Amino acid sequence: MINFRNLNEEEINSVITKLELLGFKKTYEKHPALVARFESKHGIIKIYRKETKNTYSLVATGSSPFERMINNIVREIKGEKVEPTRPLISKGEIIIGVDESGVKLTEPLVVASASTPGYPIVDSKALAKEGLHKYVRLAFQLGDFICLLTLSPRLRKKISDRGYKTYEVVHVFSKKIKEFFEELGIKPLIFIDGNVPEGIKDINNIVYVGEGGEKKNENISAAGVLATDMRRSLEEIKKEKD
Repeated sequence: MINFRNLNEEEINSVITKLELLGFKKTYEKHPALVARFESKHGIIKIYRKETKNTYSLVATGSSPFERMINNIVREIKGEKVEPTRPLISKGEIIIGVDESGVKLTEPLVVASASTPGYPIVDSKALAKEGLHKYVRLAFQLGDFICLLTLSPRLRKKISDRGYKTYEVVHVFSKKIKEFFEELGIKPLIFIDGNVPEGIKDINNIVYVGEGGEKKNENISAAGVLATDMRRSLEEIKKEKD
């Protein structure tokens, strides 16, 4: 999330004009202080007026490229020098969602990627075992592409001991999926659940959608179901083995 405070009327009018020229859709929301609200598939912008100070604030939430673009627009209008803004994303021939399951290093880690057009938005963490299996079957029925990565706790520890975090595993996995399709002549567009981690470099057509990605993107929703189901299955297999 980015938040600009104490913008004057001239600055905020310039921001609104710029957003309209870029084709952002203006929507409406009941709030006494809300001056304008813009929405796109990449994020949301809200502009508020502070009557006591006669100033404005702008709040933007969305993918990291989206927030960076809005940040640059406002800073440029304020007269600050900024780097040229790269286009948000180019159109992908296949849309893929990525999500992981397994927070603790003592748990198996499962990273799932899925392209499942028409998949319903569900919260995998809220589903019981039977419901989870139902949506797993649906993911395979609708899936154009599904790929899962599993790491045992033993291997997770080895990776962690070498200084790598779970988010880096997810990022590397996503890059490899991207490279796989590019080598086959297909342009992928990959959405990853969560905020862009510190230290991760931006890559064309890999977009972090922010928290709650399962509720924003059908492909991430499917990936979340697949990852959660596989992790639970691996934990059950381990109990049987023990």
